[in-house]
Amino acid sequence: LQWITCASVCRCCVNVHLKFLLFHPLFMGIYMRAVLINTGIYAPLIEQFLAHKRSLGHKMNSHEHQLHLLDKLTVERQESEINLSQDLVTAWCARHPGETENSRYVRVGVCRSFGFFLQHMGYDAYIPKRPKFRSSFVPYIFTQPEMKAIFHECDRIQVHTMSRYTMRAVTPTLVRMLYSTGLRIGEALKLRNSDVDLQNGVLKLYATKNGRDRITPMSQSMIEVCKDYFAFKERCGLENKGTELFFSTVNGLPFTKEAFQSVFKEILTRAGIYNDDGECPRIHDLRHTFCVNSLLKLSSEGHNLYHSMPILMNYMGHTTLKATNRYVRLTQEMFPELLQKIDSAYASIFPSIFEDNHE
Repeated sequence: LQWITCASVCRCCVNVHLKFLLFHPLFMGIYMRAVLINTGIYAPLIEQFLAHKRSLGHKMNSHEHQLHLLDKLTVERQESEINLSQDLVTAWCARHPGETENSRYVRVGVCRSFGFFLQHMGYDAYIPKRPKFRSSFVPYIFTQPEMKAIFHECDRIQVHTMSRYTMRAVTPTLVRMLYSTGLRIGEALKLRNSDVDLQNGVLKLYATKNGRDRITPMSQSMIEVCKDYFAFKERCGLENKGTELFFSTVNGLPFTKEAFQSVFKEILTRAGIYNDDGECPRIHDLRHTFCVNSLLKLSSEGHNLYHSMPILMNYMGHTTLKATNRYVRLTQEMFPELLQKIDSAYASIFPSIFEDNHE
């Protein structure tokens, strides 16, 4: 996997200067997920459905929230019989004022999944059709000059003893890790000291988005960054071993995605990086950038993309090849030469229907 880990690491990653003083022991806040209590006729079946899906490795947090809303709807309608009727489903699937097509698409999908589960359990359930939806979302792909500007702004961060923004202290290392490995922000913030294996040059990820564990290799430059960060933690009196969080406050508490989003937005603003809507790109666009850069490197080196994309799929933690291919398909206007090679790789498997072949 060396071609992946070396695909997008900037040279300036090697000489990282952690320009911080001390962590301030102020807790930035942990968002505790509220316990959702269902009280309707479907409440026991909702719990069974969620437990079944989670046993298969799905996190189901979004489904749990949507099914809680469905439960509230059944209470409001005074449903007294377990029968996912067409009338109930139609009421649930109706578009809400101001709701996006994507949100409605997801909401209907949750109802379909629950309906199939009810049918499997022997109950009558009306299964709604999925609404037609085509995402117009295009990820932001950072250029190399933009990443150099981001690294420069990261290294200019100053953290004073009385500063409450302790997320700033970990930002230079965290940004480089996201960019050079393609990790999701949630995966990076969950890392423990023992998960950062400098001897073997890998990051150990447990219970990721799709409920899977995986090992992510690091480039040599990223290993050096982590060594510098471990040394910084030692100077601050933080635990460098065991199961303590790799990214944490001085008292070992975790950071939130929201805290990092705030600092990252500030960095992009100082670097003058905005998307076409005038907004700052998202943290997740670092992951998009890693994936596209890896595919571009593969293409430039003449690798067979049909053989390589399944490897990248597993590296990124995707469950289907479609999810990996979407990164490239959504950027076809930016990288037409890459799309041409991908289409050529698949041509022998999916020949054109317009091909005039009489053999």
